Amino acid sequence: LPVRIKYNPIIIDHNQTIPDKIIIAPNHRKTPDSLVLASIIKNTVHWAALKRFFTGEDSIFNNKKNVILRIITKFIFNNAGMIPIDRNDSNIESLNAMKEYLSDNAAIGIFPEGTTNKNPDQYRLGDVKAGAFDIAKISETDILPVGVVWKNNRVAVCFGQIINIGNYGNVDDIKKAWINNTTNA
Repeated sequence: LPVRIKYNPIIIDHNQTIPDKIIIAPNHRKTPDSLVLASIIKNTVHWAALKRFFTGEDSIFNNKKNVILRIITKFIFNNAGMIPIDRNDSNIESLNAMKEYLSDNAAIGIFPEGTTNKNPDQYRLGDVKAGAFDIAKISETDILPVGVVWKNNRVAVCFGQIINIGNYGNVDDIKKAWINNTTNA
């Protein structure tokens, strides 16, 4: 609730029911993106997040130097059913955890690599890597694209149409559908 009050997100096209088993794939613009999304989405979502937050090396409060904020971040990330991702590793354990959550009909949230933008008011997504779409194809799990845009410290969240994985033959086609869906958001 405090996140909703602080950011007062503009929510667009959130009239669909989100299934329990789904991959939620938003673009990523600012640190609070996942907090804003968690305040909107009623489902339990196991978010993938950078390993440095699980180890306490960094803080979600954008303050690496503050030890207390790093400890709070570490506690939250290790106790909230989140999945650690190491950009310099193969992430086999993390991928297995994602597959396990999905096989238990739970939702996971992945910010596809390449969607982070240092200019949060820009709409262009950038070159998206296919990792999230590989997981969708392997686990036969549909994807919910979500567009996140920040302007003047306000955030708009636009829910796309669920991409039915069974309708696409390969990962590149899924990636194109996601880009089209979030670009039009």
